Amino acid sequence: MSALARAGIVAAILLSSSVAQAKPTSAQVLAQVERNYAAIRDYSADVEVAINSPQVHAAKTKATIYYKRPNKLKLVAREGFAVLPRDAFPGNPVAAIRANFDVAYGGSGKAGGEPVHVLKLVPKTSQAERTMKLLVDKRRGLIVGTEAEFGAAKFSSRWTYVRVDGRYWLPSQIKVEMSGAMSRPVFDPDEIKVVPPKSGKGTALVTFSNYRVNKGIPDSVFTEKKNRK
Repeated sequence: MSALARAGIVAAILLSSSVAQAKPTSAQVLAQVERNYAAIRDYSADVEVAINSPQVHAAKTKATIYYKRPNKLKLVAREGFAVLPRDAFPGNPVAAIRANFDVAYGGSGKAGGEPVHVLKLVPKTSQAERTMKLLVDKRRGLIVGTEAEFGAAKFSSRWTYVRVDGRYWLPSQIKVEMSGAMSRPVFDPDEIKVVPPKSGKGTALVTFSNYRVNKGIPDSVFTEKKNRK
């Protein structure tokens, strides 16, 4: 074998090794996402939720969300039904992901024409049949989407952002698309009854506005008030 051929083989090996090392781990991707939240001590925002699906018939809901590091979170409904799913509004999504899922790197893809990392999420406590993916923008390290299957139901979400105070990237809108049949009955907040599963398509739109970041939120905001007798 000539010296030139040997040099070519060595170069190919080094190049393939370099490509392999360039593949990030799930921990590195999550660390990139978390850096966007590192300087946020607290924030509040107005939230509006609009749901249109065969499973849930609900009036438009308005609320205020309060978050304070490390894990204080509170939702106060202003209009619409009084109970909102706390898990749908994580103050720091990376902390919620680490607490509830095992995460593996699933390769690359595109969302909205932009290159993304794909992370596979496996729930730590549930044995239900489901697959979940998290899409992270490679350039900014922002969560830009999720994809999930729960039995016969499929969900996908796309996140858009606003830069608050010229510094903090926070969600401005999360759009969720749903299709298929829910695996269990769903509570209908308008008619105060349980409705059977239905097939079809639906959407949910969550809009955030009036962010107030690092203005100082007292711990008393997160204290539940006891009902007076």
